Amino acid sequence: MIADTDVRVFHVVSDEDVEILRQIRNGTVEAGTYSHNNEIISPEQQARWWAANWGTANAWYIEVDGEPAGFALLTLLPPEILEDGLPRRIEASATTTAGVLPKFSGRGLATRLMQLLEASTGLPLAACARLDNPVGMHLHRPEAGWYEVRRDEVNAYYRREATT
Repeated sequence: MIADTDVRVFHVVSDEDVEILRQIRNGTVEAGTYSHNNEIISPEQQARWWAANWGTANAWYIEVDGEPAGFALLTLLPPEILEDGLPRRIEASATTTAGVLPKFSGRGLATRLMQLLEASTGLPLAACARLDNPVGMHLHRPEAGWYEVRRDEVNAYYRREATT
């Protein structure tokens, strides 16, 4: 876990914060530890996504000794989403994403960020982790309140009941 370091968590509220989040996210993609869209995104793509999702997304990033180290994102979902090309109703009302740069792995930062996400909403949550990402799989273990719903050739998909 984290010891003898200056660790700070920031809520993403400005364009500058969004850019820091993008850089961290792209760093996790380059390291192969990000699950969803594994393409590097540009500042313009990030700005468009945030413009479209500003009222339904919450994000935080974490710094260690003044250096950006990880991020977490909570996105509210509509009652129906498109999954595998078919509309399906899902139980979860929010989805989570978190990533920590490899340089900072093994310090409990992803767990700390996920706890922030869980505490920020009383909604059930959904998440996925790449099967080749042991940290992501560990983050969604049953002891942390997650249960696996299904797997495909790349990801494991999880749910977590609402916390009070």
